[in-house]
Amino acid sequence: MSVIIFLIILLVLVVSHEFGHFIVAKKSGIRVDEFSFGFPPKLFGIKRGETTYKFNALPFGGYVKIYGQGSDDFPGQNSEKVTTESDQARSFMHKPRYIQAMVLLAGVVMNFLVAWLLLSIGFMSGLPTSSGATPTGSILANESLTIISLASGSPAEKAGLKENDIILEVDGVKLDDNTTLASIIRDKSIGQVINLKILHRGEEKTVPVTLEAAPDTTN
Repeated sequence: MSVIIFLIILLVLVVSHEFGHFIVAKKSGIRVDEFSFGFPPKLFGIKRGETTYKFNALPFGGYVKIYGQGSDDFPGQNSEKVTTESDQARSFMHKPRYIQAMVLLAGVVMNFLVAWLLLSIGFMSGLPTSSGATPTGSILANESLTIISLASGSPAEKAGLKENDIILEVDGVKLDDNTTLASIIRDKSIGQVINLKILHRGEEKTVPVTLEAAPDTTN
C-alpha cells in the first residue's frame, strides 16, 4: 500500500509540475506538441488541437514537448528547426527572455501551489498533526497519544507495539492533560509490568510491557 501511495504522490507532483510548464507555454502563445502522462511504452494518445495527450504504461511521471525548445539547449526536448516566420513566432527560443523564464519556473510554482492546496484541504478536514506544531489559537479535536516510531530493542518494540498504535489507558488509567504516560511510568520500578490498552488498526487490545532501564549513552 505504501508503494502505491508513493507512486500516486510522485505522479501528482510530476504531472502538476509539467502542467505548469504546459499551461504557461500555451497562454504565452508557444506551441505545445505533446503532454505525456507517465513514461513509454505508450498505451494510447488523444490529439486535441495541435497537442497530443499521451497515456503511457509506466506511472513514474510525465513530460511536456514544447516546440522550439531544442535538444542542444534543453536535453530531452524536441529539436525541430524553425523555418518560417509563423514558426518563429510560436517557438520557445524566439520568445522574450521573461516569457522563457516564466515557462521554466512555472513547474516549480505549480508544485508549491499544489502542496499548499493539499495541505490546506488536509488541515481543514482534520489531518493528523502534532499538538506541539499547531498554530496559536488552533483547536485540536480527537487528541490521542499515537506511537510515531519505535526504537530498536525498546520495551515497546519487544512487547509488539506498532507504529500508529494509539495508547488509550495505562493499567486501567485513562490518559489526559493531567495524567500522562510519563507521569505514570515515573512511579514504576524497573522490571515492573504495565498493561497498555491500545487501539491497533481499529481493534482495542491490551499489551503488557516490561519496563527496562534506559540505555547508557555516555560512552
